[in-house]
Amino acid sequence: MPGDKDNILYLKAEKCFDSLTRAVRGFEGLLGGGISSPAEYYRARNFLREGESAFEDALKEAHKLLGPLPVYAAADFDKWREEFLSKNRILAESHDFNCLQDELRRDDLLIKWLTPEEIDVLLNKNYEDQQKGKRQLSHIKVRIIMDKLKTLLDKARELNKKAKADFRQA
Repeated sequence: MPGDKDNILYLKAEKCFDSLTRAVRGFEGLLGGGISSPAEYYRARNFLREGESAFEDALKEAHKLLGPLPVYAAADFDKWREEFLSKNRILAESHDFNCLQDELRRDDLLIKWLTPEEIDVLLNKNYEDQQKGKRQLSHIKVRIIMDKLKTLLDKARELNKKAKADFRQA
């Protein structure tokens, strides 16, 4: 993907995705009975903590790139931001639902993390809301990414609670 090394948002989101995926796998292994050592529980818990931290970092970066400009921002910051968003293909270009759906299904990053069905579900969930108020439809790609990461984070936290309860009983 062009510009990945410069795209801190995607780098942080990818770190979050990787850490949370490892945490989920670790907790599922514990709960499935495949792993029984305390070290495996702590390893999964550490992946969860890394994922939580990376999620917060990605959220901050998304707000910095897509949120309102701070009053103290330099005059050329808005121009730089627009060029950066365009160069790194962070913004969705289509506004029609079907065209947007096709664009998102072809996006290199999204297809790496989500199935076409997951993309459709998240697009259906967010399409109308993303056009209300001050929100912009072009930001829907980042919203879908953050929703996926939030879902994964919630799953990892839930599995952690279950694994923790099982771990204490053992």
